[in-house]
Amino acid sequence: MAKKVTKEFQGANAHRYAREPLELAFAEEWQHRNTGPMGRVRTNLDYLMDPDNRGEPNPPLSERDWLVANTVIQWLGSHVGQGFIRDVLLSSNAKHSRDFLTDLFREAEKTSWGNK
Repeated sequence: MAKKVTKEFQGANAHRYAREPLELAFAEEWQHRNTGPMGRVRTNLDYLMDPDNRGEPNPPLSERDWLVANTVIQWLGSHVGQGFIRDVLLSSNAKHSRDFLTDLFREAEKTSWGNK
């Protein structure tokens, strides 16, 4: 089991975090972006699931909703998920994103982030 990712942010296959560091990294970042000083309050998922974009989905998010979202985030860090991301970025509709990521990685190489 993951040491850093709390249960409320773990995907259905959290046992994989120990051998799949990118899945763990995606889960850790998801947790970081959805946890504030008061815990899980008005999260990214709340806004995604609210058609009015107020961060108040109706009905409120269930534990199942969270498990599905956490599992998709974990999947994005898997080999198959990374292939999906790669294929999207290589599509003709994603040229702007490719250019952005190229610039981002060039900048990262100049910083300590690129040396991790």
